Amino acid sequence: MTGVPSRKQDLVVSIVPGFAPHPALLARLGQSKLGKSCLHRKRLADVDLAVPGELIALSVQETRRRHG
Repeated sequence: MTGVPSRKQDLVVSIVPGFAPHPALLARLGQSKLGKSCLHRKRLADVDLAVPGELIALSVQETRRRHG
């Protein structure tokens, strides 16, 4: 339902439903690179860790809703 793939230069979080439905949470993250379902950050020091936690929880909830 979510993943944390290994990348050399970035920390990456992948969520199945994607990030588009969550613009307010993304704004709280600050500058990030986004793919359709991957979030890339250079470092965690300047990230409110509650935000990725919320995004992951919402991803799990939506994936369970869609696929049981």
